[in-house]
Amino acid sequence: MFRKLLVQSVQQQKLFVPLERREFFSFFKSKQQKFKDNVEQADKYFKLHQYSNAVDFYKEALKYDDHTKSQADKIIKNMALAYFQMNQIDQAIQCYMELQEKYPNDQNIQIAVGLIYGKSQSPEKALKVFEEVLEKDPNNRQILFQVAIYCEQLHLNDKAVEYYEKCIQLNPYDYEAYVNIGYLHIRKLDDCQKALDFLNKASELDSSNIDLMYNIGMCHFQLKNYELALQYLKKCLDIDPSFHDAKRNIRFIKQFNRAE
Repeated sequence: MFRKLLVQSVQQQKLFVPLERREFFSFFKSKQQKFKDNVEQADKYFKLHQYSNAVDFYKEALKYDDHTKSQADKIIKNMALAYFQMNQIDQAIQCYMELQEKYPNDQNIQIAVGLIYGKSQSPEKALKVFEEVLEKDPNNRQILFQVAIYCEQLHLNDKAVEYYEKCIQLNPYDYEAYVNIGYLHIRKLDDCQKALDFLNKASELDSSNIDLMYNIGMCHFQLKNYELALQYLKKCLDIDPSFHDAKRNIRFIKQFNRAE
């Protein structure tokens, strides 16, 4: 009797174990499916620019995500972008801060935070973040250029010049840096001669930019180089014969030159 009961007990146990495993895998599969369904819905709403709905489904998906951290990280990044699109800057930053705690050495996360601050009209905070990035990566041209732009926005013009010049030191063919530093000398430093030094360099790299040709022409006018001013304004008309400002200033310079 004892032996039979023991055998029955073992048989019952054998039957019970596979049943428990089936239930477990069924539950796990169900979680995976719920995760997948919620992510698909969230992505769909994100593409439709319905960011609030997207965030709701991403949050729901995270409840079922315990099998792959990389998936969760992608969801958090998408949530940050969705919050940013809804102008919920604090929530967007919070998402990236959560990722930064997990990946403290990930420079891309720090850059994303800086860009969000910059686009949300917080150049002081953006500048602080990007200067921290530069401490680790001082020769990163993209960051140097971005820092120069934020310095301009904060009227730190000398610092902006310094950062643009660093870009040029790294790459003597940096067209954008030559253009920006030239315009900075025109708009904020009131130094047309210095502006020409940089704008002429830019024109050597690309002489098809009508705004560049126009500004070089007007710098020459301010410096009373009237013939050169006319020459560059005529180049504008070679690019676009209908360019009204160039036509008007050509007439004005000719009249002004006669009057003198």
